[in-house]
Amino acid sequence: MEQTGRRYPYNLYFDIINEDADLEESTLLENLGCVLSRLSEKERCVMILRYSDSLTYSDIGKKCGLTKQRVHAIAANSRKKMRTFQNVYTLRHGRDAYDRRGVADSDGIEVLGLGTKAYSALFRCGYRTVADVKELLSSHSRKQIMSWPDKFNHLRSFGVKCYDDVAAKLGQCN
Repeated sequence: MEQTGRRYPYNLYFDIINEDADLEESTLLENLGCVLSRLSEKERCVMILRYSDSLTYSDIGKKCGLTKQRVHAIAANSRKKMRTFQNVYTLRHGRDAYDRRGVADSDGIEVLGLGTKAYSALFRCGYRTVADVKELLSSHSRKQIMSWPDKFNHLRSFGVKCYDDVAAKLGQCN
């Protein structure tokens, strides 16, 4: 924090996106508030104390009744959540920009905001774009994919929940 020479909210933006913000401070604060609101109360508290008040993990732990290691783990998990495609897009473009953006078939599957298991299964199998996933779901029924014929062996970890997650996300995009 202090060593980078940046102050809040620019220090948090830089730590999440790893580039300098070219936004007005009020706009950045609004965008950051939206992203922080997606975190749990504890995660939000740790991030604000760490970046806004520039407290160390030990100081945050004393203030919140947590160990230094637990605070570090919460901060790391919070940064990971804040680095999702949707949150980065919100930080750069504003609260409603992601919802207004729309999803193109040529977009990567990360824009769908899938769970880790669904994303990993699709990515490992070569489904890299929204169009690839749409084709998979439109050309094969849920029952076909779940029955695991030979051609779906590569989707072994792609279960009912993954299928439903992908179908729901694609439905939201249309």
